[in-house]
Amino acid sequence: MKISLLSNGVFPYVTGGIQKHTLLLAKHLARLNVKIDLIYTCTPVTRVNGEINTYLTKEELKNICTIRVKPYRSQYFPSHYLWSSFRSSKAIYDVLTQREFSDFIYAQGFTGWETIRKKLSGRPLPPIGVNFHGLEMYQKAASIIPKFEQLMFRPFVKWNLKNANYALSLGGNLTSIIKKVAGKNTHVLESANGIDSDWINDNINIYPLNNKLVRFVFVGRYERRKGIQELTAVINDLGDNPWSQFDFVGPIPEYLKLKQKNVRYHGLVKEQDKIQSILYRSDILVCPSYSEGLPTVILEGMACANAIIATDVGAIDSIVSKANGWLIKPGNSEQLKDAILNAKRISTTELNEKKIHSRELVERSFTWERVAENTITNIASAIERKNFV
Repeated sequence: MKISLLSNGVFPYVTGGIQKHTLLLAKHLARLNVKIDLIYTCTPVTRVNGEINTYLTKEELKNICTIRVKPYRSQYFPSHYLWSSFRSSKAIYDVLTQREFSDFIYAQGFTGWETIRKKLSGRPLPPIGVNFHGLEMYQKAASIIPKFEQLMFRPFVKWNLKNANYALSLGGNLTSIIKKVAGKNTHVLESANGIDSDWINDNINIYPLNNKLVRFVFVGRYERRKGIQELTAVINDLGDNPWSQFDFVGPIPEYLKLKQKNVRYHGLVKEQDKIQSILYRSDILVCPSYSEGLPTVILEGMACANAIIATDVGAIDSIVSKANGWLIKPGNSEQLKDAILNAKRISTTELNEKKIHSRELVERSFTWERVAENTITNIASAIERKNFV
């Protein structure tokens, strides 16, 4: 099987979630002997961040051909990102058609836009699947400006979803969003996000029966969408109490930092072993975002045996339930506070059961080995449906 994997940037040149997903998807498909044409946009300036080949083994590189495409960059104007994305998709299409055709085209975001247009016009092309990951433009906005931006994106996302042969979903509520936006007859291929097996921690922190301390952790960048303001307000309201500890990992502005003894700020941490060390010492990862896809950070927390407090957005409902945590509404500070207090009230045994369930769920269904196998199965079934495509 050969797949053309299209992406707007790729890790390590770009450090976003989609870019990391692209690298890991290519890496693990290659391990299963799938041939990959990895076609990604990247400017010479961003190449200073690292070389992709340092993240791939020699064996993996035998199955991966990396092809850099210069992205289109426009001057700023309303919707300039959409225009740049469309123009960049044309550059990607030009490179794609210079290669021997693959069996399937996997397009991240808008990267398949021009390829879909060409196929609609009659150009013989392989089946095309498009993955918009979190579909944030159809989720709750944190304020009025992001809401207007979401409305601007919607018709173009809808067009890509409706006209691709397949809509790729991370699962959970995201599949429902796709069906609602593109139509109930849309062909959806579900394949979750994943993490490497070396994240899984076999040791669970067992509390002493007396003097229980609940250790919470937030991992993420400072962004309004991440709900960090609501979390900070709740912690401030709970005060400098003896039963809780809150760790923040990420570049948090100084003016947002609390001066409480039970709050610690670690700043930006990029090294996996350092993040793992923090998560191993934590009990509950908190992800109060307004919108998400299937966050890698939650999977990492679960692999490190953390229970989860998270908002019921994106595909989070597929990994968080009463069995391993608490699902709350986005932007609801009262529910966030109640979940934190509930974590204090439950027994040591119940909290440890949630932690164990988190780890076991990731190990069973969300390692990259499992995700890659499921992705291949889905794509193989799509390729066989030649009468449809």
